[in-house]
Amino acid sequence: MKRSVFNTILLSVVVGLLVTAALSFSWLLRQSPWELRTGGVVRLPRSAMFIPQQAPLMVSLLVNPDRLENYAQLGTRPVARRAAHQKFNQLRNTLLVGTGLEYDRDLKGWLGEEVTLAITTLDRDRNPSNGAQPGYLLITQAQDAGAAKLFVQGTFTQAALITGGELSFETYQGVELISQRQPQGRQLSSAAIDDTVLFANGPDVLRSALNTVQAPSLSLAETTDYQSALNAITEPRIAIAYGNLPDLSAWLLNDPNASEPELTQLLTLTLGVTPEGLALQTALPGMNTASATVPFLTGPVEALNWIPPQSELVATGQNLAELWQQIQTELPSASPINVAISQWLGQLQATLPGLDLAQDIFAWTTEDYAIALLPSTERTFDWLFVARKTPTSSTALAHLDELAAAQKLSVGKIPLNQTTPTVWTQLVTQTAKPGQTELNAQVAGAHVDSGGYILLASSLPALQQALQTRSFLDNPGFQGAIQALPRTNNGYVYADWQHGKPLFEHQLPLLRLLEASLQPLFEQLRSLTITSLGREKGVQRSTVFLDLEA
Repeated sequence: MKRSVFNTILLSVVVGLLVTAALSFSWLLRQSPWELRTGGVVRLPRSAMFIPQQAPLMVSLLVNPDRLENYAQLGTRPVARRAAHQKFNQLRNTLLVGTGLEYDRDLKGWLGEEVTLAITTLDRDRNPSNGAQPGYLLITQAQDAGAAKLFVQGTFTQAALITGGELSFETYQGVELISQRQPQGRQLSSAAIDDTVLFANGPDVLRSALNTVQAPSLSLAETTDYQSALNAITEPRIAIAYGNLPDLSAWLLNDPNASEPELTQLLTLTLGVTPEGLALQTALPGMNTASATVPFLTGPVEALNWIPPQSELVATGQNLAELWQQIQTELPSASPINVAISQWLGQLQATLPGLDLAQDIFAWTTEDYAIALLPSTERTFDWLFVARKTPTSSTALAHLDELAAAQKLSVGKIPLNQTTPTVWTQLVTQTAKPGQTELNAQVAGAHVDSGGYILLASSLPALQQALQTRSFLDNPGFQGAIQALPRTNNGYVYADWQHGKPLFEHQLPLLRLLEASLQPLFEQLRSLTITSLGREKGVQRSTVFLDLEA
């Protein structure tokens, strides 16, 4: 199905508003001598009462654009105020892209503190013959009920007449619905309820929203997972997003059949701003166990001393064996998170056929560890695994050597940087000149014991980089990120977006779709860092720091 222009309008409104507001406010905080570090407001979106429990996605902006600008301008140096005003004009233009409305003329007088977009259903008519027909609902809060009603009856009607669209009126549950059907067949419907203005891509979506309000137990606001997730996040925010990951995957693929109705993997996140960048607080409810886990690390682990600073992706923590067991038992097997992890590990395992990462490596990694992907000129990436030695390390490495030998690889030792790593190689023939062949040894993997740590790599260059003096703790981006993240945590995942973008896009094709929708964010993104904050009452908490260009 070709997505309608209304789809594009709503995505531009909310995604652009959310991202541009965050980027603008973050930029202003950097220019301001005041320490505006609260990050936003502490409240929940009222709009959730209109949204059904099964909605794939809800995104809410909780700060009025004008109030955001006025607040930020108070602490902005006079020389920077013009640039600051231009930033907020960009925000307003993004808000209204493709609608035919003007902010100062149509919205400024009545827009309140909340703007929400929801995908209410993946297919409105559930008719496979006409493709996927998602339902989109845009909810805006007005400063007062009179202004909201005036907008719907006056300005909305005038805009429809200018575009030549056909208007129709309907009264449903005492609420007047106005719909505009344009010559191209697109439809835009609107209604005002007290101080709330609703827009949708059809009157059926509005009727469903009104039915949800009449039956509160069916609304998203009343769901246990929604309430428990937001109760777990207490940090100030300027926006909230809530979604079911399997349904979101199906929506991105534009295929409702890709979703599994019996599977739910709900993710809630809030967006706050800091002078250094953006901070996302995440909550993943519905874990298979309600037992609590408390973060116990108070700083980066020593294993990072062997990770090269130019690494493009790094995951680090304590007791990988326990973490893997938690992933296997607490996340549903069909969860998108579990599937993504399994696919990535499958690519690593392909380096040595017969290797079972869970049994052959993870099981003996009970102390601190680090995993890294490094840029390579010979392949898509090189990988490096570092783990503190345990009583079973030597036996495990001997088993890896046996697996290599079983794959017809030569197992031997060579000198490298004052060490003698064990190297797995295979002989290959290459044609040098017509009629001439050369016999070369290709390295399939290598490992070495260094300073009480086991270093396992996919190539000799990767191992050589690990044995050099500089470490990942010298990476300024990582150092800045951990300063902005909670001190107590369960480890980090760091992604260098600027340098690793081609690798990430190759490994995760859906990233290209996200980039298209979040272009302002990805254009300024330097790196992102994720840290786990443990689990309480069945809700897994994490914080994500987005480092942005000034």
